[in-house]
Amino acid sequence: LELDKDIQRAVYATVARVCKWEVTEQLITMYRDTESAETRRVLRCLASNTDTELAARVLDWMMGEDVKLQDKTFILAGVASTGRAGRELAWRFFQDNSRHFLSIFTSGRLLINLVTAAMGQGTANTAEEADMFEKWFRENKVEGVDRTVQQVIEEIRQVATLREKLFPS
Repeated sequence: LELDKDIQRAVYATVARVCKWEVTEQLITMYRDTESAETRRVLRCLASNTDTELAARVLDWMMGEDVKLQDKTFILAGVASTGRAGRELAWRFFQDNSRHFLSIFTSGRLLINLVTAAMGQGTANTAEEADMFEKWFRENKVEGVDRTVQQVIEEIRQVATLREKLFPS
């Protein structure tokens, strides 16, 4: 199926969000078999499925050699972007695999991308999440991300405050 490049990303993202595992496997095969960096970027969306069991399988696949290092952070962020359950899954996965992640992402932009993906930047929205992230990074020193962690936590707290004002419990 040939898709116009202008709509390719949107079509794949829409399909990936709700598809069954068999379709996700097809997207994984497309990712694995392509030589095109642009196609790989488009296929990062395969992590955006709202089914957490399927998302967990994608995260397990992501840990293998098939996935380019720079794409791993985008896949983790994709899982976190699917809602509260996805954020919880991505955060747990990061924690469970933090030793491995922090051995391959040691500094620079990729490390920052990893941390912001694990924290669900742009999607996390509760004071509890902010507290949880703050506690983990206080107890697990990660060189070179202090400022990023504080910025993301501050952003989450601002969103949580706004959310509480708009939708009091």
